[in-house]
Amino acid sequence: MKNYLLIILLLCAGAYNGYGQKKQPSDYHLQKAIDLMQNNGDEKEVMECLDQQLQETPDNADARVVRATLYLKQKKYGNVLSDMNLAIKYYKKGGIFPKYTIYWGRARAYYDMEDFDKALADYDKAISMDPYYAPAYGNRAILHYQMNNMKDALADLNEAIRLNTRESGYYINRGLVRYQLKDLRGAMADY
Repeated sequence: MKNYLLIILLLCAGAYNGYGQKKQPSDYHLQKAIDLMQNNGDEKEVMECLDQQLQETPDNADARVVRATLYLKQKKYGNVLSDMNLAIKYYKKGGIFPKYTIYWGRARAYYDMEDFDKALADYDKAISMDPYYAPAYGNRAILHYQMNNMKDALADLNEAIRLNTRESGYYINRGLVRYQLKDLRGAMADY
């Protein structure tokens, strides 16, 4: 009887942490941050949750991606790149974010920083990892447009539309590219 009681006590101790509080899952602060973001929570509180998560699990790639997304919104590009680089380093299958989306996110930061060569390399990497990810084609098309590579922009927009016919932005952007290529009928059709 004493052994059974000891086992029950050990099981209870394992289920609780501290002063009778239920033990939190290893990604508790990350989930709280995501919930706050989805419900338009306070950015400061979101950042505190992410910082706490990364204090507890510094190799948590998903927390780094979420924090990098928040940094991107704040235009803190050095922080974005640091977190995205570490997210790539610590990436493990089965996380929230597929690896190709991490490259796509880092490419967006490089684009905003006007480092177009690095942005292009990351979009290429994302597409090579998942050739069915339409947003990578759509964003790379915008980059090609900025670099005055209209034929490449058109090819990427055609592929983005093939993969996702419902995204109206792809048609608008393709109309703009077609206009630049002097294909006025094609541009009008897309608009």
